[in-house]
Order: sequence, then structure tokens, then C-alpha cells
Amino acid sequence: MIEKIKMRQLIKNKRAFFGKEASGRKMNKRAEDILSPEVVKMVIAILCLIALLYLAYSMYSMFFKKTGIEQAKQSLEQLVTKINNMKEGQKDKYLIQNPKDWYLIVFKIGETMPKSCSGTKNCICICQKQDYTGCDNNGVCKELDLDAEMSYNCFTSTAVGLDYVHRCFKIEIKEILLEKKSGILFIGPEGSYSVGDKFFSVLSIVDTESGNSVEDLIFQSTLGYNEKLRGKIIKLIKNYLAQNLSEVSDWNLEIDLNGQIVSAFTEATPIDPSSGVAFVPTFANNVQKTITKDGKQYLFKFNFNTKSQ
Repeated sequence: MIEKIKMRQLIKNKRAFFGKEASGRKMNKRAEDILSPEVVKMVIAILCLIALLYLAYSMYSMFFKKTGIEQAKQSLEQLVTKINNMKEGQKDKYLIQNPKDWYLIVFKIGETMPKSCSGTKNCICICQKQDYTGCDNNGVCKELDLDAEMSYNCFTSTAVGLDYVHRCFKIEIKEILLEKKSGILFIGPEGSYSVGDKFFSVLSIVDTESGNSVEDLIFQSTLGYNEKLRGKIIKLIKNYLAQNLSEVSDWNLEIDLNGQIVSAFTEATPIDPSSGVAFVPTFANNVQKTITKDGKQYLFKFNFNTKSQ
């Protein structure tokens, strides 16, 4: 009896042993399948593909995905080449699209300029920020051999409202208009300059009461603040616009000396009843004229919108 029990136990142990051995053989078989040459080759191929894709992206970024400053250099080089190749009286267009949301700015002799401009010539720049310090920090500039005007403006918010940056264009995918006329480069809509030419004729109009021209009255007001005189000047300008430039809606006239606003004239801005704050319009057009008085050069800036804008 005891021998039978021992025999059964022995058989049971053998079965358990050979069962484990079989299970081990199955696991070894799985490991061999996983680590087979074909699988290893496939893993290596996938890793190589990932490495190649990363290398390709890095090469693309290095050679094709240009930085903002590289795009600015290329765009400005192309624009200045086109300008230099234009003939007197010629009109042309330039599609400027990079770097997006940077600024195309024209600096004129006598103004504060970026350090890369000599100050003896007008300078055209593409910069990340819309002022000369922005051009110094991240921008490119080229000097122009001719006078330049730009009818585009940029705007920046300040504690007291909007600050206008003249001769400034925020870059987007858009064609800008170019024209060489009387030795001057005009950048911007042609209509702006025709309106500007008409507007500055107001300066020669004579006030019947005083016998002085509007230009004389403006300089009198600039040298000594006189609210009554300012009101007369604004009235004369409004009457002139109504009769000769009825397409103009909002407008203002600034007079600068050495980069500082010394006087400004505008139609009274309405008050927003909900906030009690004066409404400040943004101007889409800008034309300028330099007038010399007593050996000083004053810059007259006329900013305006048309009723269709």
C-alpha cells in the first residue's frame, strides 16, 4: 500500500516537472520569436527612420525655415532693389509678406533713426517693433538715395489713447503701391497723395479778418497758445475740406519740430456717453510736408480717413 502511494507521488512529481519544462520551452520559444533576426531588424529600421525624420526636420529648419531677421533682410533687399530699378514717373507694386506682423518703416533726415542709419540719408527698415529702438534691437535697415513718403500709419496704445507712428506699415500678405515722382518715392495708396496735395493748399488761404494766411496763423498759434486763434484755424480748415475735399471724414494736423509735436489741430472728437471718454479715431492715411520758418524746419503731418474707409 505504501509502495503504491509512493509510486503515485512519483508519477505526479514527474508530471509537474515535465509540465514546467514544457511551459519553460513555450516561454523560451516566445523569447526566441521576439528576439528573432526579423524583429530586431524591424526595430532597428524604425529607430533609423525616426532618426532620419528628425535629421530632415533639423535640416529644413536650418536652411528653409528662416528666422524673422533673415526674412526681414531678404524682403528689404528685394524691395530696395525694386525701388532702385524704378524710373522717374513709374508706378509699381511689391508683394510683402514676411516677416508677418513686423513693420516696414521710413525714417527721414532730421528724425531720430536706428543706429544702422547714418542720418545723412532717408532710411527704410523692417523691424519687429514700430520705432527706432525696435529696429536697433531686432531689425534691418537700408539707406535710400531719394526722398521718401509713406501714407500708411501704425498705432500703439498709450495711457492717454493712441500714439501714431507715421510712415509705418504692419506687414501682412499685401501688395504695397510704389511710385517715383519728382524725385520722391511714394509708398501707399495713390489717392492719399492727391488728397494731401489738395489739403496743403489750405495753408495759403487768407483769413479775411486778420489778412494772414492759414500757415501764418498756425505759426502764431504754435509760438504762443491761443485758444481763440486755434478755433479760427480749425474752422478755416473745416470749411476748406467741406468745399474741396468732401471725401475726408476724420482728420488731424500735427506740427513737429525736431521730432516733438509743437501743435496739433483737429475737429472736436465726440464723447462716448457710456464711458465719458473722447472717441479717438484711427487714421488710415498720412501725408507730410516740411516748411522752413525762421531757419527751423517744421514737419506738417496730415492724418485722415475718407468716408469710404
